[in-house]
Amino acid sequence: MSLDVLVTGATGFTGRRVVRALVRDGHQVTAFVRMTSDPEAVRGLGVPSVVGDLALPDTLSAALSGREALVNVASLGFGHAPGIVEAARDAGIRRSVFLGTTAVRAALDVPTKAVRLEAERLVLSGSVGGTLLRPTMIYGAPGDRNLEWLIRFVRRWPVIPVPGDGKALQQPVHVEDVAAAVAAVLPRTDLSGRDFDLPGPEPLTFDDLLRTVARVLGRTRPLLHVPLGLARAFGWLVGVRKEQLQRLAEDKSADLRPAGTAFGYAPRTFEEGISEEVRLLGLAGEAL
Repeated sequence: MSLDVLVTGATGFTGRRVVRALVRDGHQVTAFVRMTSDPEAVRGLGVPSVVGDLALPDTLSAALSGREALVNVASLGFGHAPGIVEAARDAGIRRSVFLGTTAVRAALDVPTKAVRLEAERLVLSGSVGGTLLRPTMIYGAPGDRNLEWLIRFVRRWPVIPVPGDGKALQQPVHVEDVAAAVAAVLPRTDLSGRDFDLPGPEPLTFDDLLRTVARVLGRTRPLLHVPLGLARAFGWLVGVRKEQLQRLAEDKSADLRPAGTAFGYAPRTFEEGISEEVRLLGLAGEAL
């Protein structure tokens, strides 16, 4: 089933892949972009665009007029969800997919958590036929904000300081698997009002994640476990945010079985995905 769909957050790291996945599936896609968006990024999407701002719901209402569906890739952490849902409802949208994050379950108490949880409640309220997808840590190509820095760190440093005991579980998900999930879910009206986590195929300890990155890079890197406070100080020296280190020191696993059962979600392994990212970064096959 082909739909006329508007995509917010279309020029971002994940949004660009979502646009491509929807186009491949035959949907008529329009990107909702800010006036300040990079013109080259907008042209690179290969789809028409309309200019607006999620902080101005009237511009979204106008962009949604006459369309059949909404895919919201833009962050739910900025408090725009009430306006987005209202604009979609006013435009008669009865099918939508929203990307959230499993970080809403993190122990780290960030200011946006309450905003995101309220956004989830609105999305699942049923008024716009919303399905909520929560990816874990997204990676997979140059420009990712989660693991590219870690790849470069492991490549550069002879010893890798690990915050805490290295046993915290990580379950990164490849950006193309997230995009494919959005495309698979969009036509499924039977999934309205439901939410699904989108993790990688299996949880890895942070130690195992680091060893996998090192192996893919062809490096041998001893791991040095250090107290979190010391890791924060070292992270500041090399430009790693405190929040990134804190998140790496806590479990971030999730259950992919509900998504697998509902729409055939089957993400690639972390080794496959990180190997692809290393190749795209031009770091594969380097001389040691």
